[in-house]
Amino acid sequence: MAAVPRIFLCFEVERHDQDRIDFIEARSACPTPFDIEGWSEPDRAPRGDWDAYVLDHIDRSDLTIVLVGPESAGDPRIEREIGFTKRRNVPFFGVYVGGAAAGTPLPPSLPANRTIALDWARIGTAIGQLMHEGKHHVFR
Repeated sequence: MAAVPRIFLCFEVERHDQDRIDFIEARSACPTPFDIEGWSEPDRAPRGDWDAYVLDHIDRSDLTIVLVGPESAGDPRIEREIGFTKRRNVPFFGVYVGGAAAGTPLPPSLPANRTIALDWARIGTAIGQLMHEGKHHVFR
């Protein structure tokens, strides 16, 4: 287990960039310290090679956190990043943001039992649990 987990942050760029900023700025409230490795911004990818850029960040991360907003279920980029995360056997979970809550439609690859409220104690617990699963845990 890494001393400080590296997190790949997945979110809807067009709708939830402020939620991403707020999440990063507030992470000191989490009882489990973590670093943000990268996030899913297509314009940050060199020469538009978004897939390679995202895969590189996922590969260097210990786990992925998906910020789930009210419209995230319909965002193909989020679904694609979750797919990359699963194929790389990187542990992941979702956190509701932007007014989303239990009952909000989720991206098809994000299980409801792996999606939690924006509560730093619960996020810290989830990070600890997934770090024990470890990278390359086989998802079924």
